[in-house]
Amino acid sequence: MVTITNSTAATTDTIRIATVIPHPSSLSYTTPQTYIEKIKISALNPSVQGNPTVYTVDKPLPAGLTLNSLTGSITGTPTKAQDFTNYVITATNSTGYDTFTISIKVLIAFPEIDYPATGVFKQGVAVSFKPVVVGIVDIFAIDSLLPAGLSFDAKTGLISGTPTWPAKPRTYIITATNSTGPGLDSTTITVLEDVNYDTDKDGYTDIVEIGGDRNNPVDTDKDGLPDYNDLDSDGDEIKDEWENDLNYGGLPDCDHDGVDNRIDPDACDPVAFQGISPNGDGKNDYLVIPGVMRTTPNTLTVLDRGGNIVFEAKDYGNNWGGETNRGNPILAGDGLLPDGVYFYILDYNDVRPRVSTYIYINRLKK
Repeated sequence: MVTITNSTAATTDTIRIATVIPHPSSLSYTTPQTYIEKIKISALNPSVQGNPTVYTVDKPLPAGLTLNSLTGSITGTPTKAQDFTNYVITATNSTGYDTFTISIKVLIAFPEIDYPATGVFKQGVAVSFKPVVVGIVDIFAIDSLLPAGLSFDAKTGLISGTPTWPAKPRTYIITATNSTGPGLDSTTITVLEDVNYDTDKDGYTDIVEIGGDRNNPVDTDKDGLPDYNDLDSDGDEIKDEWENDLNYGGLPDCDHDGVDNRIDPDACDPVAFQGISPNGDGKNDYLVIPGVMRTTPNTLTVLDRGGNIVFEAKDYGNNWGGETNRGNPILAGDGLLPDGVYFYILDYNDVRPRVSTYIYINRLKK
């Protein structure tokens, strides 16, 4: 109420005055924002003029994030990856509002991988060693070569195979990578030696064939294959397993020179063997005559009891397993000679004495 007065009179009037809250203006957030799945974000607060009383957003924020309706702060931990998406945020009070558009992207989380801390394997025993994986992995990598016989799958992180060589404990670093970045883990692998392990399955253990220095295994015939992994260690065209199994009539050193037949390239005198059991078990399946492939030309002739030739071969290769190559109509079905007694002649063309003896085929024998 306002009163105006002079010397003679006074008059009054009433004036009504009100103050008005300004509507929100200049609303803004830092944009764009890129977050990583499963990693808590730092609070994202607005900048605004005026005094908003409520904040709203036009659609749900990325999974795991929330908008505080009183302060406008965005907080939380995103739980699902997504590409850039626009969100319109409105700040309102009793006199008006303002809006701002923020763009948010959520990246796939760094992969998490967990291998067993240690893997103790045995030479010659198959293994499968796989990590527990959380998240998406595009590719796996390992920092160095695994022990011999083991392999690493870059798609799955699987360590598998059959270790063929002992290995001291060694720690390997494995990396799992996606578009966000790498995840790391480590594992220590040991391969224990099996004293009976035979890499080339020739009847001689690796310990015997390697020699005294594991780092420099013996290579008798200098062909680049060490004896422990060479089916014919001395290069005499007779497999080690044959020299081991046959033993040249019970003689591990057929020429008595102090060197085992397996690593002695000297040809032994022919030995006439009287039986084969070609049943596919890998033992005694063929007529093996030591030294025959090193003494050519030669001719092997096999006859039945009636004197008929049933098999003949020039420069015999220790590979006759009881079949015929003479086209006998009686054997037309499978070409295999019936079990029984046969005779064979090995003619060395006067370079060596001719061998003439019988042989018995018995497919039931083990």
